[in-house]
Amino acid sequence: MHTSSELSDRSFAISIDGVASGLRDLFPGFDEHDRIGLIVSRPHGALGGSLLYLAAVHAFYELCRQRSDEFWIYPDFFFFHVGCRHGHHGSLDVWPDHKELLVDAHGDRLLEAVNDRAVTRLLVPDDLAVGRPQRREGLASYAWRMRGAFLYSSSGRVPGADVTIRGDDATARYVAHALDPASRAAQLGPGPVADVIAAHRDEVPQQLRDRLARERGGLVVDGRECESYRRITPEEALDRFGAIAPN
Repeated sequence: MHTSSELSDRSFAISIDGVASGLRDLFPGFDEHDRIGLIVSRPHGALGGSLLYLAAVHAFYELCRQRSDEFWIYPDFFFFHVGCRHGHHGSLDVWPDHKELLVDAHGDRLLEAVNDRAVTRLLVPDDLAVGRPQRREGLASYAWRMRGAFLYSSSGRVPGADVTIRGDDATARYVAHALDPASRAAQLGPGPVADVIAAHRDEVPQQLRDRLARERGGLVVDGRECESYRRITPEEALDRFGAIAPN
């Protein structure tokens, strides 16, 4: 729950269609029933959508504060790892670890996982290729519940973007922790959280983590990491599951 005390509205400089905007513009009608789902298709690819995801986490905790200044809850938001685990993201408050799910690289299986968690807003990577879902029941459930979707890129910058978000030192630190799990575990000291980090430490080779960390430097604008996204309809999100049929 570190994000609940460290993030504020000032943590996110949001622009939509070139206009300075706020969380309500980014997530119209956001309420306590919203559930964010982020699909991960490559090693630590989710970090390309980190600022959008963290903005949703902050929006959730703002709702919690309307009820009470004292709470102990994590948002029921989920990462869907396609084909294999693509790294641990507890530093982004994807917690407990069961909220990072391993899903078969198959369109219908992926949609089933999304529906089963009652996801209402979906973040889809621009390189997903699992085949468009076909099962009527799953498509109907998805259409009934889904409120919005975004396209993101593992690189942090998606072509045709209409949304940009600049983070702050805290958001950059969360990403850095994800890319250096050994240091983060040592910082935390012995305990259940460090044990979870250690269990997933080898899912992404440290050499690749180091490269991804260097590449994050290219996202810095005026001293703050800046990611971009494209708003898409829920139907367009299904199309982005990919035209390549799974084996």
